[in-house]
Amino acid sequence: MNLIELFHQTCRTNGNEPALFTESSEYTYDMLHRKIHGIAEKLKDQGVREGDFIGLWMENGAEFIVSYYAIHHLGGIVVPVDPLAVAREMEYIIKNAGIKLVITSPHYKGACEEIQRNLPDIKVMSLQGRIPDGKPEEPAEIHATEETLAKIIYTSGTTGTPKGAMLTHGNLMSNIESVAIVLKIGRGSRLLCILPLFHSFAAMVNMLTVLSTGAAVILMRQFRPDAALRAVEQYKITTLCGVPSMFLVMAKLDPAEKFDLSSLKVQVSGGAGLPPKIGEAFKNRFGLEVHEGYGLSEASPVVAVNPLELPNVTGSIGKVIPNVEVKIVDENFQEMPVGEIGELAVRGGNVMKGYLNLPEETASVLKDGWLLTGDMAKVDENDYIFIVDRKKEMILVRGHNVYPREVEHILYHHPMVSEVAVVPAKDDRSGEVVRAVIVPKESGQLTSKEIKDFCRDKLAHYKIPKIVDIVEALPKTSTGKILKRALIK
Repeated sequence: MNLIELFHQTCRTNGNEPALFTESSEYTYDMLHRKIHGIAEKLKDQGVREGDFIGLWMENGAEFIVSYYAIHHLGGIVVPVDPLAVAREMEYIIKNAGIKLVITSPHYKGACEEIQRNLPDIKVMSLQGRIPDGKPEEPAEIHATEETLAKIIYTSGTTGTPKGAMLTHGNLMSNIESVAIVLKIGRGSRLLCILPLFHSFAAMVNMLTVLSTGAAVILMRQFRPDAALRAVEQYKITTLCGVPSMFLVMAKLDPAEKFDLSSLKVQVSGGAGLPPKIGEAFKNRFGLEVHEGYGLSEASPVVAVNPLELPNVTGSIGKVIPNVEVKIVDENFQEMPVGEIGELAVRGGNVMKGYLNLPEETASVLKDGWLLTGDMAKVDENDYIFIVDRKKEMILVRGHNVYPREVEHILYHHPMVSEVAVVPAKDDRSGEVVRAVIVPKESGQLTSKEIKDFCRDKLAHYKIPKIVDIVEALPKTSTGKILKRALIK
């Protein structure tokens, strides 16, 4: 069994049922099935074959979902890319993954032309307007099994160099089964997708689980808080998933605005820790509990969530989901007692195969079948998991991962930067933002605006420092290392 066979199975039993609603269109499973075959035929004409790596660089839309499944229909490996990435970032992924073709939209025409000047062998297929129909038939004779690579999801490494987490068909199908159970997703469920589908959380919950269980997804191209709540009312949404900042801005809407959210049964927050005040604000405004969950791209991604049938435990990421195990370990990989803090390790069918072309990085995080998450945590006597700190230096901006070294690498290319440290700063809307603390080569010759302008075409906008502090010196240890923890406010 593989993902496309699972989808075909769903289509056979749910052909006339609604599968996808966009702002302008509605698709049944049969209609979506035909569209997938239409794109698969176009890809085949472009020379796409089984085992090829295909980039998917576009914003939310029916085109994303149809392209995703069309790639699998031909036995290809999907490489989704952040729609906010710039050409430099996309080029790295193309070269690292050996991408043969990029499916994109006209929005990226200029960036793709720049990429093709540097990488002339790369093919680009731009989708716009009506998606062609194809003849719905069984998948081509492909040899994909549960062990076959299905997807590469790039996540920044501690060195700032993006790493491609290799996820198999089995990894994804294992997580689909678990997510469907814990979030009670099935026929009759309607999920509102307000996160970008390239994001592993949205792809798993709002696309793969939906289209494997006969549920329906209502897809927003961009998140707008009032429009999201109007969509809940209009489409009778049962399940709402987002990152903390989204729940916050919805809670802050004008109290005079009224929304009928009576159809909602499940509200889940992921992608970043849910500050208790945000959960409280949403509950106070709408009378609905937000259940915090946890995952990471390397685990397909969902690992834990606060159980829907039990009281929500504030500050906890909940309990481990079915088919997954967790334990808390010390630096010697010895399991810690209940209540003691250590690194969170995960094992299950959802855990990645490894990092693409990075055997040493893979060996550093996969130990005897366990994935070391880099997150420091503890488990209480009731098996609730609490994340207490991050071992890694990752900054979480609205659910997006930002690693300081990548930003520092760019800033060090500025001719007036002598030293720089990038650290997180707390933000009421985004949870965290990027803060750069810079020592200039000449005092008074560098401004915050100049630094932000310098980064604008080199980094996705959420990676650009929102706060820039110009200082005379950075705090350092006795060995000369920059003491970042002294800079975190």
